[in-house]
Amino acid sequence: MPGVSKEQIQAAREADLFAYLQFHEPGVLKERIAGTRTAEPRRTSPQKPVSKVGLLVDIEAAIRSGKGPGYERWAKVFNLKQLSFVFRRSNGTRSHYRR
Repeated sequence: MPGVSKEQIQAAREADLFAYLQFHEPGVLKERIAGTRTAEPRRTSPQKPVSKVGLLVDIEAAIRSGKGPGYERWAKVFNLKQLSFVFRRSNGTRSHYRR
């Protein structure tokens, strides 16, 4: 490669080779294999509570009572519009247009 010295190429190769190596204390791998040492659990971020939104039109109940696919489609759109309205009202936005 023009403009790149052999030392730079060798340094890049060495850096690439060592990128995936992991170093452990002596004997740790043998202890893990023997089962006398357990791995430390990874830190996880706290899970956010999942809030279940109460829908205005219960679609499943309507389908069970015999409503058709047209009603199901209408109910989904209606619920989305109502959720959008509540979201905009709670965030102080009156219009659905960005200004």
